[in-house]
Amino acid sequence: MTINDRIKQIRKESGCNQREFASQLGLTQSGVSYMEQPGSTVADSSIKSICSIYNLNEEWLRHGVEPKNIVTDTFSLDGFVDSKGGTAEEKEMLKEAIQLYFEFEPYVRQSLLNTYMNKVHPKQARNPLFDGIPDTPEELERMYPVIDMKKNKKDIG
Repeated sequence: MTINDRIKQIRKESGCNQREFASQLGLTQSGVSYMEQPGSTVADSSIKSICSIYNLNEEWLRHGVEPKNIVTDTFSLDGFVDSKGGTAEEKEMLKEAIQLYFEFEPYVRQSLLNTYMNKVHPKQARNPLFDGIPDTPEELERMYPVIDMKKNKKDIG
């Protein structure tokens, strides 16, 4: 099977005609027709678009190398709790805790995240040479606010 056959297969599996498929890719119907012809060259940009839209492994589309679809790493809370011998009550409690966390205002979540990170992953001892140097761009801007030169025009000279 060639790349041209695989493109046609994807289009048909998606239930699109050539015009609909072309519209999704930002191409013309004749462009899709050309790509599906045996031996036709397919532009890298078209390959990347097809892979992105249809969650395809680029190696599969280009060369037929499995897996066809990109496999995303997912986390199952239920599976994790089960693997640790957790109970149904623990599963429910964890789900409610996660839901509650995301109901907090963003600044509260950030504060909780910072507290967690400081407890679980404390920063290594800093070299005193770097005391007073901000850790983030936001801290730098708080320490040294940006001056709008248009508003604060002063005679220099």
